[in-house]
Amino acid sequence: MKCEFYCVIPCLDVKDARLVKGVTFVNRMTRAVADAVGVPVIASGGAGSLEHLKEAVVDGHADAERVASSAHFGTFSIRQMKEYLAAQGIPVRL
Repeated sequence: MKCEFYCVIPCLDVKDARLVKGVTFVNRMTRAVADAVGVPVIASGGAGSLEHLKEAVVDGHADAERVASSAHFGTFSIRQMKEYLAAQGIPVRL
């Protein structure tokens, strides 16, 4: 079976289930992979704000994002995240 997506899940230091090294580090890793492969890349880890979601796409060149903690812990609703990204000019399905 051919892999059609890459999901970047960095092995980083975490404390209390939160990323310690930060979203800038994750975006650098995601961008390196996204720029090197010819398939869509899913960013994972580090988003603690709505701005971080935008940065993963703009700075990290991610095609999609995994937002488990933000959604599961109720930091933001899926609708809030999508509406924010749409307002920033990032295509999302609403």
